[in-house]
Amino acid sequence: MLDLPRPASARRSSPAAPVSDEVLLDDLRAGQDQAFADLYVRHRRTAYGVARQVVGSGPAVDDVVADAFTSLLSSVRAGRGPTTNVRSYLLTSVRNAAIGHLRARERTVPAEAQVVDRPHHDADALVAADDEHRVRRAFAALPPRWRRVLWYADVHDLAPAHVAPILGISSNAVSTLVRRARERLRREYLQAHQDRVAPGCEDYSPHLARYVEETLAAPLQHRVGVHVLACEHCTAAVEQMRDLRRRMRAVLLPFGLPAAAVAEPRGRHDRWRRRGSGSGALGAGMLGVGAATALGGWVVQALRRSWWPRPRGTEQAVLLPVLFLAMSLLTLAAVASSDVLDPAGRIEPPPVADAGTAGPDATSPPEPGAPTPSRPGGGRDGGTPPTGTPPAVWPGDGQAHDRWPFDQSSWVSDGGTAQPGANDPRPDPGPRPVPEPGPGPGQTPAPSAAPPPTNPTPTPTPEPEPLVLEVEYDDLGDLVPGRSGVLGATVRNPTADATGTVSVDVTLPAGVELDVAGGSRAVSGWTCAAGTPDGPACTVDGVAAGGTSTLLVPVLVGADTAVGAADLRLDLHGDGVAPAGVDATVPVSQSPFTARYVATGPVEVAVVGAPVLHCDPAEAGCAAVVDGSATGAAQNNNAWNMVTVDALGTGTASSTAELALPAGSEVVAARLYWSGRCAGDVAPVRVGAPGAVAEAVAGPLSMYRSGQRYQASADVTGLVRSGGAGTWGVADVCATEGVGANAGWALVVLHRPAGTGAAGRGLAIVYDGLMAVSPSADPPRFAVAGRPGTAARIGAVAWDGDRSGATDRLELDGTPLVPMLWGGAGEVGTGSAGNAFDSTAWGSAYANALGVDVKPFQPVAMAAPRAELVAVGEADAYTLGVVTVATGS
Repeated sequence: MLDLPRPASARRSSPAAPVSDEVLLDDLRAGQDQAFADLYVRHRRTAYGVARQVVGSGPAVDDVVADAFTSLLSSVRAGRGPTTNVRSYLLTSVRNAAIGHLRARERTVPAEAQVVDRPHHDADALVAADDEHRVRRAFAALPPRWRRVLWYADVHDLAPAHVAPILGISSNAVSTLVRRARERLRREYLQAHQDRVAPGCEDYSPHLARYVEETLAAPLQHRVGVHVLACEHCTAAVEQMRDLRRRMRAVLLPFGLPAAAVAEPRGRHDRWRRRGSGSGALGAGMLGVGAATALGGWVVQALRRSWWPRPRGTEQAVLLPVLFLAMSLLTLAAVASSDVLDPAGRIEPPPVADAGTAGPDATSPPEPGAPTPSRPGGGRDGGTPPTGTPPAVWPGDGQAHDRWPFDQSSWVSDGGTAQPGANDPRPDPGPRPVPEPGPGPGQTPAPSAAPPPTNPTPTPTPEPEPLVLEVEYDDLGDLVPGRSGVLGATVRNPTADATGTVSVDVTLPAGVELDVAGGSRAVSGWTCAAGTPDGPACTVDGVAAGGTSTLLVPVLVGADTAVGAADLRLDLHGDGVAPAGVDATVPVSQSPFTARYVATGPVEVAVVGAPVLHCDPAEAGCAAVVDGSATGAAQNNNAWNMVTVDALGTGTASSTAELALPAGSEVVAARLYWSGRCAGDVAPVRVGAPGAVAEAVAGPLSMYRSGQRYQASADVTGLVRSGGAGTWGVADVCATEGVGANAGWALVVLHRPAGTGAAGRGLAIVYDGLMAVSPSADPPRFAVAGRPGTAARIGAVAWDGDRSGATDRLELDGTPLVPMLWGGAGEVGTGSAGNAFDSTAWGSAYANALGVDVKPFQPVAMAAPRAELVAVGEADAYTLGVVTVATGS
């Protein structure tokens, strides 16, 4: 029987080979109706979503979607239609069909002849409203400090030198902050168009905007790209984001950002209104921006109504300069009306406080509820302007809410007098008093009555001094090109007061990227959100009085990152906290090990494991190896023909080990490692929790390989949290039998007492890699980190160590570590510092695991924050795979 190739429709039924839209279009043009059915199933959910946004709910949605798909089918069969970007073509068809449906059901209204004859097109208010909504979402997603700096720099067009004293930072810091905020706003705007995250896409969805902009680190860019190619939902989202980039700038500026800044805090501050007539420069300035923004929206709508829907010939070329000229004039009007410019047209510096008339910091916006300073002579409607006024305050930072002016009920009218709105709770102040005419020339002023009583000026309440915190870089070991890692910083509060929310903006070294999906690798009280390409913004709820808090940032290091000292910047700020910053250098090297997990608090590390190759129980002397009583060369795997162990009865290499955890422990993180020699591809193993059937590990695998020797690993945190302490089993380990062979697995678990959280000075780090140690080569070494002045509790996983002789050591800053011994059923004391890897697999059924070491060592003093770990093999070759370090408490 001939093995004929399957038809395209059959190929499409294979879930392992998703067919692209372009292939389906080719099949449809070839007359295969099944291709159209596949396109409909793939895109109908998105099409229905767009239709509902335009026409609402009801049967009209079905009609619109049906018309769009019918149009697509007709075009393709006629030899027209799309050849690529089916989704964009289809959604455009849906939108056009929906707008046509709305226009068709509009009521006909009689009009005069001249109105009918005049060219007229409806404004596309749907697109404008959708853009405004997404700009608001993007602006609201920014950190408060970034929203504030954009308000001053982009809405009010203030120079960094004028924004710096308002924010309490340097001009250079303002420039950096503005650049990062603009980048983040653009990316959040793109991300705001991803309204739905499909199951299985949670780890990739936050990266799509930066994937489109190609600003991800190389490893993450590749990882997201592989997912996008295989995921139709993310492919559609990426296509939409790429289309949006071409028109994004026109949406965001110059009206989108001011509108978003104005609209963003309305939900919280609608109750605040401008107070009084001509109530001061700040209120008037903000009023000018509100009026200019409203006027700008009116101009845009008018231009759209007259020209935008269907430009002809050169009309579009004329329209754009006119539109942007109008926008520029309105922006200048907003700046002028905000009192940023003095009468001569110069930008005014922040005012200098006068004794008796200003608080301790006259350049800072007053606190909520403070009286609004008034302009001499009634502000804009008369009198002499003051010598200097601060710029309009940011309406979304919780300050000066009594100046919130963007309600039309309080706009200026009647020649500059502010009219109280209908919903203004304040009583009408009534007409202004008219001053009596003074004496003419040569006249003696009439004696006046007793001077009116004067009320003492209330002494302003001084603002509390900001808390001064300290921030410094925490060395957690070297970053390695092409590998994941963790960066750290310590924030100290030496004051007697606890802080509110504290933030640290991290400027990462070139080529280093925040690993958004790696939050489980860096467990602390801080939360880091993706920022600009420079780095993330991290926050913590507060730092206790006299306490410290450790910030952890999971990162991915690009493969082309330069080796050497990389620059890192940490900028600290927060509520009631003085801004602070520090520059540091991060070591980047070709170290064989890098940090996989880091956790803070009272964290301990448990390591257990077992071999899956051992001596044949039927051979004489094997029983003595199992119980640890063998002597001489019989203690080493090189003396035995190593055969497969199948403790779980799976028919594959499998074994068990006992995991012991303190009662009530909380599992912070867990990872499974397995190793051996394998000629082919290494597949995922099966893991059996206590009392459960073994199941294949889920999630991505990490692989280190040198020839046939490999070490694979996978995160099993969720599995260990649910399974807890007890007997764990691992099956399907790829292992090659033979004389001197070895293979096994190890389970590394970070845990802490339940309810203790991440506070405290405890620090636990898991380093991994694949480091060969040989008598013929220099001893490999790498850096580890911990809390100085505390005891370091170190564990290790190694392969191919021998029990006999004293030929291998593991040294911390020159001090040999003493291994703990396991007797097959429990701890049996300590081993020799001269034989660190003596085939002890903690928790297994073997006193001698024949080439598998999974063990803790006796605690040793940690003298400095950074120490050097050296693996020595004088006569014994072995491979080091994992090192754990726990310090502090």
